[in-house]
Amino acid sequence: MASPLDDILAGLQGVKRSGDGYVALCPAHDDHEPSLSVTAASDGSVLVHCHGGCSAEAVMAAIGLELSDLFPAEGKPRRKKRRQADKSKTSTAQGGCTIAQLAEAKLIDETFMAEHGWRDMSYLGAPAVRIPYLSAAGSEVAVRFRIALSINDRFRWRKGSHPTLYGLPELAALGSPPFVVIVEGETDTLTLQLHDIPVLGLPGADTWVDAWLEHLGEIPLVYFVIEPDRGGQALLVRLAKSAVRDRLRIIKMTKEAKDPNELYRHDPANFKAAFQGLIDEAVSWAEHSRSDAQRIAAEAWESCQAVATCPDILEAVSGQLLRAGLVGEKRLVKLLYLAVTSRLLGRPISVLVKGSSASGKSHSVEEVLRLFPENASYCLTAMSEKYMAYLQEPLVHRMLVIYENAGVSSEFASYVIRSLLSEGHIRYGTIMKVDGELQAVQLDVPGPTGLILTTTSLFIHDENETRMLSVPTDDRPAQTRAVLAAIAAGGQLDDATLEPWRALQVWLEHAEHEVVVPFAGRLAELVPPVAVRLRRDFTTVLALSRTHAMLHQASRARDAYGRVVATFEDYETVRELIADLLAESAEVAVPRSVRETVAAVQQLKRELPAATQIRHKHVAKTLGMEESSARRRVLQAIRLGYLANETTIYGRPADIVIGEPLPEEGAVLPRLDEMGTGTPARFGDPDVSPLPPDGLWAGL
Repeated sequence: MASPLDDILAGLQGVKRSGDGYVALCPAHDDHEPSLSVTAASDGSVLVHCHGGCSAEAVMAAIGLELSDLFPAEGKPRRKKRRQADKSKTSTAQGGCTIAQLAEAKLIDETFMAEHGWRDMSYLGAPAVRIPYLSAAGSEVAVRFRIALSINDRFRWRKGSHPTLYGLPELAALGSPPFVVIVEGETDTLTLQLHDIPVLGLPGADTWVDAWLEHLGEIPLVYFVIEPDRGGQALLVRLAKSAVRDRLRIIKMTKEAKDPNELYRHDPANFKAAFQGLIDEAVSWAEHSRSDAQRIAAEAWESCQAVATCPDILEAVSGQLLRAGLVGEKRLVKLLYLAVTSRLLGRPISVLVKGSSASGKSHSVEEVLRLFPENASYCLTAMSEKYMAYLQEPLVHRMLVIYENAGVSSEFASYVIRSLLSEGHIRYGTIMKVDGELQAVQLDVPGPTGLILTTTSLFIHDENETRMLSVPTDDRPAQTRAVLAAIAAGGQLDDATLEPWRALQVWLEHAEHEVVVPFAGRLAELVPPVAVRLRRDFTTVLALSRTHAMLHQASRARDAYGRVVATFEDYETVRELIADLLAESAEVAVPRSVRETVAAVQQLKRELPAATQIRHKHVAKTLGMEESSARRRVLQAIRLGYLANETTIYGRPADIVIGEPLPEEGAVLPRLDEMGTGTPARFGDPDVSPLPPDGLWAGL
């Protein structure tokens, strides 16, 4: 049995010899220089002292032990003493687990576990098994405690552990095996090692990260064991985005034997032959994806067919959310829906939703997202400066949603977001400790990814704003009245109503994403080159047109290569949604809200006595809105030069006057009648491939 000193040292990091004892990093506080002294007394007891002020009780609790564990077994109080013979009989219902229990339950010899460094210990007063995770070179990089045998909450990590793959030294000893099997958990790993099968263990089904590919070297075949539960499905989702797919083979377990160890326990003598049969039946990722995609698409089509064949899906979206109480924001709803759908393109559309506090920005985003499956977006309310660079959550073909621009207000966070949008990925170089040594590491967050951002600011970082489509919320009193009525009515969407919409997006994920825009050249000729930012905005116009055509592909034609062909209807819908926004950003048009505000000031100039200074409260009263909204409008008009504030002393009331004359309305997107007499290819045209017969959608 391990001595108290062994138990304590095993739970510490940075242990070094110091005189007659040891020093280590204190686990009870954020320790960067060893401040914990550990000394063994002549009677076998241990003295621990933190020079940072942590109590002995706090130190012991941080490594899963109690104060009584400072003393040898014969010196502990009788009420806490357990006989070694009783250890294997400890009730798991009361918590606790021993090597003897694991060996009996998993049919793995205790000696084999001990050879891999497993040993019994005490964790918060109950028996536990200490499982070391080693680097390929054999150094300890993490420790996991198994604290129960059969309940869900079975594991704890030692503080400071950096989980990695289990079994790295054993795989390294094999050199370059022809294949390796990746399983979930340590006992499954030992089961395959017992039968001389090259294996590595995941510490959890949802823990796979591509950084671990370095441990696989040039091994040509990598078999992943997929268990028939949520964990197995979570692993498949992670693998779908992983670079390991090219050499991946899928082994699917069954409910009769959900993991390799259970298959082994059913028939130990014939396990190796049975598992070899699973290896022989394993399918490549391409085969798995094809069959899985066909099944998923067929099931989704059954649910979404009525929605997918609707001639105006965006209008149906707006109507659906109107019945749920989202009123007056038809343009915003349609653009948000198109933006999230565009996640399936090579370069998704990003949207900046602007409005005063309580104007419904976040609510509109949340309601639109309810029409999508959960994996379509990744939502944050705020984040630390470098959070995105270290992010492990997959963002490929997803929308990143940040509720309030203040969450990315730092220059670095703003730069990282720009990189994700412009380059399609984040690549951040940093220094990290790897296997105990500092190394230069490149962190990768792959895309493509779109961004939905909300803000109360009139303007955000210019380089970010030009990469996004800015859409204002409606601040007019009539909209406030409509919102109040909707709240009183209490409409909402239930899961049954949402299901066809979510199924539509699932079907689209497996459908055609390539879209041809036959009128793109003519459109480029007609857009006036009045602003440099139109280079990006024109890309947005085409992306929205492609997205609208992709969304309506059940009623669109295909070209000879099977690509969806966009029509003038797709462009006209997009033009109606964003023509004024693009004209305003190119400064050839003035926002409606600014024109209304300037008109209000002009009216006040006519009605008030000549010497009266116009304040924000005057503008608010004339517009029929609260002063904060009027102040926001006035500020925007001042920024654009159409109003001015002649008060120059900070803190004094505003003196609002007319600025530059309002220009005539201009446009940057041509109308359909300006596009010429030619029409783009559409369903039924002889030079475009017709749609296959009913039932085809399962195979898209």
